[in-house]
Amino acid sequence: MINEVRALIWREHILTKRVEFIAFKSQQINPSRNRPKGHELVELPGGTNSDHPGENAWATVAREVQEEISLSFVPSSAERLVEEEPEEGVIRHAFLIPYGMCSGILRVGGPIRDGSKLLFAPKFMTIEELCTSPIFSRTQRGILLLGLWKIGLLKGL
Repeated sequence: MINEVRALIWREHILTKRVEFIAFKSQQINPSRNRPKGHELVELPGGTNSDHPGENAWATVAREVQEEISLSFVPSSAERLVEEEPEEGVIRHAFLIPYGMCSGILRVGGPIRDGSKLLFAPKFMTIEELCTSPIFSRTQRGILLLGLWKIGLLKGL
């Protein structure tokens, strides 16, 4: 079974009081089944356990967050938002993680290679920046909306 995970790491900006999430731009190095070479996305941290057979979703999200953005967190501080099986053999998970529960320093500098993609430096992005980005996927936008509902920013829905 493949676990596909995404982490919604969020904070309220100390000055603007706006909710922000950690995301980064990625660029496809080699063509894949779904993306041509050079294809760009804005992504939330995450990935799969396909290279780590038997790894559970909690361990996968912790490893992916560490590898992609250089932060660590205690699994008990993460809240699983969704677990679904969109296709046979794959279970998709999303986790909500308060930034204040993370340790480490957010990765800076040039892009790093992650499989067939380059991952550019992560940064905090506002809800508006994410939702208006033409390269933020529909699936990740859905995860973002679920996170916004869970932290109380979409009351009444």
